[in-house]
Amino acid sequence: MELLSAWADAGFAVAAPAFPLTNSHAADPNSNVGDVGQQPADVAFVLHKVLAQDKQPRSRLFHAIDERRIGAGGLSLGGLTTYMLVYGKCCRDLPIDAVEVLDGIPSADRVDGHVPILIAHSDTDPAIAYSSAMDAYTAARAPAWFARCRRYRGRGSGEQPGDPR
Repeated sequence: MELLSAWADAGFAVAAPAFPLTNSHAADPNSNVGDVGQQPADVAFVLHKVLAQDKQPRSRLFHAIDERRIGAGGLSLGGLTTYMLVYGKCCRDLPIDAVEVLDGIPSADRVDGHVPILIAHSDTDPAIAYSSAMDAYTAARAPAWFARCRRYRGRGSGEQPGDPR
């Protein structure tokens, strides 16, 4: 949530739905991973509602959204949702102009270049192999960028963020 708060503090409108079956408050979110196939449509629904609020004079969002500058992003399972949202069959008509996937689960959907993407992945992610992100990037059509996030041991170790191990 710190990243979402940072974006909001920087002036961005952030819509981050908590998916009913896989959010951190669900009884057993890991057992519901199969619901990810429904999540792109959930995101599309939220985006349509936010864009509708942008047109309502009494809304707090009235004229707050620049429909020409909308991004989508996700972390881990949210990365898979993001790939499916932007590059899958569900929601290709959404006005999304940029994508970022952080330590995301790769999708079978081809990153075809119709929306630019930044793929960032930790080289020490214990759950999702770094090589899977590199494979997704290698297969992506431009415009695409890749950022390798190096692990560091943290405060008090004498090592600075970004230093190689």
